[in-house]
This record gives sequence, C-alpha cells and structure tokens, in this order.
Amino acid sequence: MKDRLTALHQAAHVSADDFGEPAPEANESGESAELFDEIEKIRDEIQRIQMNVEEVRKKHSAILGAPQPDPKDKEELEALMFSIKKSANSVRAKLKGMESSLESSTQRHSADFRIKKAQHAALSRRFVDVMS
Repeated sequence: MKDRLTALHQAAHVSADDFGEPAPEANESGESAELFDEIEKIRDEIQRIQMNVEEVRKKHSAILGAPQPDPKDKEELEALMFSIKKSANSVRAKLKGMESSLESSTQRHSADFRIKKAQHAALSRRFVDVMS
C-alpha cells in the first residue's frame, strides 16, 4: 500500500488563488460596522434586562417567603423594576428604529439588508422571550 499522507497535506493547502479566483475580502464598510455595533449594544441591553428579571424573581421570592418583608428589599425591587422598564423602552425604541429603516430600505436584495432583517428578527424574539 502506498503512503499518501504527504499528498493529502499538500492538497489541503490549496488556496483560492490556485483556482484563478481572488480570495473574498471581509466587508469592512462603515455601515456594516455600525450595524454590528448597534446589534451588540441591543444584545447587551437585553442581557442586562434578563439579569435584572432574574434578580426580580429572587427578590419576589425573598419578599413572599419572609414573614415580615424588609423595606430595603422592596426599595431594591422598585429600583430593579424601574431599571427594567427604562432598558425595555430603550430596546423597544432601537428595535422600532431598525424596523423603520428596514421598511424604508431601497436595497431589499442586498446581503446587508438580509443580515439586518435576520438580526432584527432574532433580537425581537429574544426581547419578547426575556420580557415574558
């Protein structure tokens, strides 16, 4: 039997230049970078809301489980609820802004449009899941 390991290693190192096609370059347009920054900010805010919701659940359990609720716990609960409400309004406004820019977009068949639409749908779904 013939040892073909070296031939396989050489074949594995074939680049796109060997086929006469240029290698695809990363899309570094400013619009895409802004889009991904905005998506990351929204995702971080949704994560923060989720953490606050978990903390509210813990506070509710502590308040309901205690024979005499601590006023400090109630104040912390109110502060968390206010924070969730403020963050939720901010996320909702950003998602509405993304949706309106999707509706007014003229390039409905571009890759950026499809990425933005998919990210908007995913973020909206995650936001609804966290808030319910």
